[in-house]
Amino acid sequence: MGSGVAQNDRERCSRIEFTVVLPTYNERANVEPMVERLRIALSGISWEAIFVDDNSPDGTAEAVRAIGGSDLRVRCIRRVHRRGRASACLEGILAAQGPFVASMDADLQHDEGILPEMLRLLRTGAADVVVGTRYVEGGSTEGLPGIRLTMSRAAGSLARAVLGIEITDPTSGYFSTRREIVDVLAPELAVDGFNMLLDVVSTKHMPLKVAEIAYRFRARQHGESKLDTRIALDFVALILSRLTSNLLPQRFLLFCIVGITGIFVHIVVLLMLKTAGTHFSIAQSVAAISAIASNFWAALTPRWLLSPVGLRRRRTAELETLDALEVPRQPVARLARVGAAQCRLHRLGVCPRDIECQRAERDLLHAR
Repeated sequence: MGSGVAQNDRERCSRIEFTVVLPTYNERANVEPMVERLRIALSGISWEAIFVDDNSPDGTAEAVRAIGGSDLRVRCIRRVHRRGRASACLEGILAAQGPFVASMDADLQHDEGILPEMLRLLRTGAADVVVGTRYVEGGSTEGLPGIRLTMSRAAGSLARAVLGIEITDPTSGYFSTRREIVDVLAPELAVDGFNMLLDVVSTKHMPLKVAEIAYRFRARQHGESKLDTRIALDFVALILSRLTSNLLPQRFLLFCIVGITGIFVHIVVLLMLKTAGTHFSIAQSVAAISAIASNFWAALTPRWLLSPVGLRRRRTAELETLDALEVPRQPVARLARVGAAQCRLHRLGVCPRDIECQRAERDLLHAR
């Protein structure tokens, strides 16, 4: 019986028609219900799901692999030292087996029930890109808290006004398209930031027919939203980059924004010190050092560490990891004493001694 089921899974995987890509970070609790919802929504369709996980410390990748062990349609791409929803979507789509692909969140907020209709529009050629939208009749933003709703509407209005696109929900992370379109556009798509849809529909080299389907945006059940101010800055930089036909790369524009904040820091510190009666040369030196330090921190610190939400999420995930490994909650100690689990930077994927940490972790596991 088991071999028969495995054979059926292999046959389905060999002729996949529809691939669903789900970028994840700390979504372990949502993985199993997400897969079950896909099974129900895509019944009768040959599909696969690719979870692209940014090295979640809560064990999201392990949860996906556990399901994939019994269902070959469920796959996992675990990314180390790379982060960002847009690049995760791109990598997942490029790894897809199906000729039609969809990108959606794994947090259960996107309504998987519209996936069959998305596929139908792509199959018939009625659209090249199908967007799930919250802002037309039949759609709903009930799962968006007030500040996120305001940011979403403002970002959508900005994108429509500057780039001249006509879709009602350009900030949507829920869309589908043909894989061959992404194959062609991939070299010019931005890998920084959060939104891949806007990058695709604003391309000048390939006119695309875009259709929209209303859906109800549900409230999050587990985990926390990844939206923060840095993602908003990424979105603005992407719009400016597209406005210049990529003449000014998104990353260059982000560095410009960081530089502007450095100028602001310099002026504020200089005025504060001058008001306090500090000699101009000393005040100027301190202000310059403050601006340099500000720019260095903003440019090199991973964006998910900068916001208060990111800091709280990092600490929560870290404690959950230590609890799961039964490591006492104590101040950071050397690997030789408590093992790699206690090296917090290593667990977060940003440890400057990463190679040494990995080697010590392997040695520790072998010793056990």
